Amino acid sequence: MRQTSRPDHVEEWYPTACPDCGACSRCGRLVRATFPPGVVGPVQFGPNLSAIVVDLRVKQLIPERRVTEILEKFLGIEMSPATVATICRRKAQEHRQIAEAWERQVAQGEATKSRDETGFRVEVQTQWLHVMSTENRPSCVSPRVAVTCSTVWQGESGTIMLRLISKEDLPHGYCQIHQLRESRAVQEQQGEWAEKMPWYLLVLERFVRRSKRRDLMLQNRGSPEITEDLKAKIYRRYDDILGAAYQDYEGLPLGQSGKRGRRKKRPGHNLAERLRKKREDLLRFVLHWAIPFTDNLVERDLRMMKRCLKISGGFRSQRDADDFAVLRRLGSTAEKQGWDVLSALRLSTEELADKLMAE
Repeated sequence: MRQTSRPDHVEEWYPTACPDCGACSRCGRLVRATFPPGVVGPVQFGPNLSAIVVDLRVKQLIPERRVTEILEKFLGIEMSPATVATICRRKAQEHRQIAEAWERQVAQGEATKSRDETGFRVEVQTQWLHVMSTENRPSCVSPRVAVTCSTVWQGESGTIMLRLISKEDLPHGYCQIHQLRESRAVQEQQGEWAEKMPWYLLVLERFVRRSKRRDLMLQNRGSPEITEDLKAKIYRRYDDILGAAYQDYEGLPLGQSGKRGRRKKRPGHNLAERLRKKREDLLRFVLHWAIPFTDNLVERDLRMMKRCLKISGGFRSQRDADDFAVLRRLGSTAEKQGWDVLSALRLSTEELADKLMAE
């Protein structure tokens, strides 16, 4: 990259005042203006091009070498893959503190949040990408190695939406789609009760959806006014279906055991016991409308990481994975709050913090 004698655009930058007399054209001293913010060299790529590079690499998930081919073909700009990586790394460093503030904001907030993790490859090693998302707040993306969600999200509060049944101290709900899948798998093998449970969960989902439409003032504002009588009927029907399940399995023999331990119960029997023990959490979406029926919100954020792995195959260093997570968090947050990702990437760190944190 060389300077040219015939630039496309010239911008004159004058000093605002003399450092000696405090005015201009008074004492006769020669004063030079300082360079504008962001100008660090005689020739450099500007913020618009840097935003395009980050958008292509992180949002569109295009590999670095193909990004350089696109820039040369459509914009006539020659850039090396190493420069693409440097631009993404610099942008991630600029916004890392904002991303960490978003992580604390979501984890410690009272809004219902969906939480999940997925495996990905860094330096030929399997790591875990933990994601916590809300409807209109930031998506927290934190790559860690061999840790659980409870150790990643410090000071977590509020209500959590989980994918699978697990032990949690905080109030939480579960993704009903996974319960439907397990019930239908059991239905193909044994037990008519497994056919009634998916039907009943879908009936409750339809009831909640129609109730939200009838009363828009309560949508996403907490709990509806459900009488104790209606709540008892919901629980009673749920228990009746599970009661039929236990009757089905009482007369059936247990499965074969391994070399050690007790004889295994049938998959449907284990599912029925889990549904019975976690009844309050599984039906919380009926009593608290802020809890969604599925965890599709966090699944959408995780899907981008899996797609990146299919295209590029993994990350060569931990630093590259951390930078990618920061930039994905920035893009997802901007989209959820109605921002165009490319416009958000053009903003400075202070402007981005003021606009996105205020939402």
